[in-house]
Amino acid sequence: MPDLLVRAQDLVVSGPARGHAVLGESYSFDLSDTRVEKTGVFAKPRRTPLSVTGALGDEPNLSSVREALVKIGTNVIPLGLELAKRPRHILVRRSAIDLASLRELLPPDRPSLSGRFHVESLDVQLDPLRITGNAALDSVETTLEHGPIRVSGPLRALGTKLVLENGSAVVGDQTVAINASYDLESGVLAASYDTANSQLGALLAALSGRSEVDGTLTSNGQLSASSADVAALAGAGRIDIRPGRIAGFSLAKSVLGTLTALPGVGDDSSGRDLSRYDDERFERLSADYQIAGGRVSTENLELAYQNATAFLAENPDIVQQI
Repeated sequence: MPDLLVRAQDLVVSGPARGHAVLGESYSFDLSDTRVEKTGVFAKPRRTPLSVTGALGDEPNLSSVREALVKIGTNVIPLGLELAKRPRHILVRRSAIDLASLRELLPPDRPSLSGRFHVESLDVQLDPLRITGNAALDSVETTLEHGPIRVSGPLRALGTKLVLENGSAVVGDQTVAINASYDLESGVLAASYDTANSQLGALLAALSGRSEVDGTLTSNGQLSASSADVAALAGAGRIDIRPGRIAGFSLAKSVLGTLTALPGVGDDSSGRDLSRYDDERFERLSADYQIAGGRVSTENLELAYQNATAFLAENPDIVQQI
């Protein structure tokens, strides 16, 4: 077919295509020179390898198409097919998918993508969508606004939910233990994390591009989001930094420096020397936090210096906009 054109809602297939089918023997369909595009989701450029081959039964209907070997880019993915009955099923058999070779299929405004997706076996039911089976993320890396994030770990598909168990994320060269789940029906993403003895400055630089606060971080918490909007983010947890520093700021000096304006406190005759409080390093910074409605609030905040300690317990006024 020198100029195939197929439209199905927002899916378009256009360009030359080659194929054959012999009942009781085999079939093949080659779209390597064809553009395949689903608006806003993916677009296969022409000349990117894409073909489907397999054995064919002797019945002139979809029940004869029971298997397929899909080649896309450098990847080869074996499939088992059950298309003649409802709901339809596609079985993704053992394979290792190189995500970097699929990056060119994504819209150009999407972030980079690399790593491998190892499939042990996945049974994909169509309409309604259900996925069961096991797979794994192997150093799957993408780029956030200020740096890359790399995720690894086993993935279980439990029908309507995808679950990452005992996984890890590397952000700013710091490793964070994570568990996460994604609900196919509601679109809710939930995650819990735990990090010990990580360098906070490197994490903040990778996540926000800022690193005024640094130190050795131990933290854990739970997060959830029903959409990519910041206002949809919710969660709670605890942070503990021991020791650390706040660049250009000392709470002890700031408070005590204000007190010197009181009569008698700042008199030269008092002999008070505030130089020992002139230190941006602290021994401990700990707090419980909550995230809701696009805001993060802290409770039980404790900031301890060598010579002074500040406490803040359940003060709703100490709230910062994300």
